[in-house]
Amino acid sequence: MYQDPEATRLEEARTAKKPWRKWEPYLSERQWGTVREDYSQDGNAWDYFTHDQARSRAYHWGEDGLAGISDDKQLPCSSVALWNGNDPILKERLFGLTNSQANHGEDVKEYYFYLDSTPTHSYMKYLYKYPQAAFPYNDLIETNRQRNRADMEYELLDTGVFSGEILFFEYFHGDNGAGLGASHQTGWTGVVARLIELFGRLNALQFLEAGKLGAFAQGESTSRDRVDYEFAASAK
Repeated sequence: MYQDPEATRLEEARTAKKPWRKWEPYLSERQWGTVREDYSQDGNAWDYFTHDQARSRAYHWGEDGLAGISDDKQLPCSSVALWNGNDPILKERLFGLTNSQANHGEDVKEYYFYLDSTPTHSYMKYLYKYPQAAFPYNDLIETNRQRNRADMEYELLDTGVFSGEILFFEYFHGDNGAGLGASHQTGWTGVVARLIELFGRLNALQFLEAGKLGAFAQGESTSRDRVDYEFAASAK
């Protein structure tokens, strides 16, 4: 009789046979439920621990990161770090405005999506939209600072950072499709090389008969001015 694998995992977690709930996405993208941490002398909680400081200061009571996971005590934490070749810092956590910087209060100015997850988090899928132009940190701060409560919020999409065409080049070996390098640091060389390899295995007539949707799984569309990072984690 067929037993659903996730149902088995849930039963293992319930009976403590396996610690499926030990590792989960307890790690927040941006640890600002109210403020990060406040040890200020004057009680200025919102400005004490800024986003700019977060990349070089240690937390006492938590951590944050992109597509991050941790154990149930949030002791060991793991997340990804990205770089588009233009930012002065690595992209390690979501950027947002503090309560005093934004015209409608604290607000994250990024785009990220939880696409899928099993109840035990044995499989998780996460999508983050990362501009390939320099991230407009100062523009978001200064423009929102000038707006009042009656004004619309100034969002990342409003900055135009996704509207341009940032051109880049990939280089491949003509015979075997091996990646030879790129003019950017987005990591697409290996992906494209893999697609070239897979395409070389296809029967051309079968490909034409089945159509491209029958030969390849349909995925997220990617503009030339942006790289969409999908992170998927799975466990058996």
